[in-house]
Amino acid sequence: MTQEKLAEKADLSVKFISMIESNPKRNISIQSLAKIAAALNIPLATLISKEDDLKDQRPYTKMLMDVLEKMPQEVSESFSMNFLEEYQDF
Repeated sequence: MTQEKLAEKADLSVKFISMIESNPKRNISIQSLAKIAAALNIPLATLISKEDDLKDQRPYTKMLMDVLEKMPQEVSESFSMNFLEEYQDF
């Protein structure tokens, strides 16, 4: 995806997207990160997790996250909500 397309989908400026790419250690608000995650159709956690955190996940947890990411958002949200309601006492 181009910077222009991402900026448009996230309702952010192209200059801002460019600054993030050129300086990944730059402080970014959670609201901006949430807009970018939504524009990329990925969970916000993907943007804020360290790669090492993702590597250390349990294998089935990682597989579940991969499946949830591939589902349409409304299906993923519904499935997650039902699962959490069922297993909230754990």
